[in-house]
Amino acid sequence: MEYNSYIDAAWNLRRNIKINAGLHCVQYRISGKQFNFTQPRFSFNYKPIKNILLHAAFQRTAQFLHLLTSNTIGIPIDLWLPSTSVARPETANTYSGGISYSKGGYAFNAEAFHKEMSNVIDYKEQANYIGSDNNWEEKVTVGRGRSYGYEFLAEKRNGKTKGWVSYTLSWNYRQFDKINGGKEFPYKYDRRNNLAVLINHEFTPRLDASLTWVYSTGANYTIPEQVYFVNSGLQKGNAIYVYGDRNNYKFPSYHRLDFGFNFKKFKKNYTRILSLGVYNA
Repeated sequence: MEYNSYIDAAWNLRRNIKINAGLHCVQYRISGKQFNFTQPRFSFNYKPIKNILLHAAFQRTAQFLHLLTSNTIGIPIDLWLPSTSVARPETANTYSGGISYSKGGYAFNAEAFHKEMSNVIDYKEQANYIGSDNNWEEKVTVGRGRSYGYEFLAEKRNGKTKGWVSYTLSWNYRQFDKINGGKEFPYKYDRRNNLAVLINHEFTPRLDASLTWVYSTGANYTIPEQVYFVNSGLQKGNAIYVYGDRNNYKFPSYHRLDFGFNFKKFKKNYTRILSLGVYNA
């Protein structure tokens, strides 16, 4: 059972200053255990001149579902698990700030963010996929996480040709006392560079085309650094794998190009659109 309530207020102190503040309260109950959280939110916008906006924000959030993801190169399995007295709800404090510029049909935005997370979960050392095991809490450990980075966006909003380019430079780490010798390690989804380009062009009112290209640094994963074989009893050639640090390797960088065409036909009572596209061209 989950109960929520919130209050939000906005103030226009001057023509160029706007403040939003809010408070979100939540109570979560499961198996006789009760959790209460107070989550404040705050944002500040300041427009020093006509086309420039400075903005900053803070929010504290709580989450009652945990994402448990495999770090090995086997079958990728993501599980959503409920909060319990062992795996308490996740909480996070997020800080962000940036600057925006817009003029005519063009807009530019640059922003920095920092996020501190607590009560995140991961598999213990040598533990594997839960499967039908009901005692999943015995296979996980609780720790902390942090992420930070910078985001940039350039956008063209008007004309027959529209589109945007976005780039994110970010870091994402986890730390558990019972994993990796207590040392901090990069999270599976720590993608250092993310770039996306979208272009849409209208040739005629009946025909338009779009092109999308994305690029990202490869995800992190854990593989053995050594292997040796032991012959014992009736079974020969038992493989023993020796692992190094958690998420000690990265997949290669990833990129993909997609494009498509929309053929439109306008009728009196409806519009027919035929879409043709190519994925991963």
